[in-house]
Amino acid sequence: MPYDVHNQGMGGGWWALMVIAMIIFLALCVFALVALSRHYNHGSSGSLVGHTSNGPVDILNERLARGEVTEEEYASRLSLLRGQK
Repeated sequence: MPYDVHNQGMGGGWWALMVIAMIIFLALCVFALVALSRHYNHGSSGSLVGHTSNGPVDILNERLARGEVTEEEYASRLSLLRGQK
């Protein structure tokens, strides 16, 4: 079949397949960028605070800061964590 000016040689629905392939390709690119962004930003979430440790004392400090425990409870639990009675 000779070259047709009206469909520019893209007869038979090949244009639709190319559009679908382009959408899939762009979706994969976006997925890859999001996955890489989450991977590289995952470890730096606590770096603004200065440390990334979530040990028991750090959790207790956070609970005191949020007002979940009183100062008396904090002191009692802190001494338990440090091995003092």
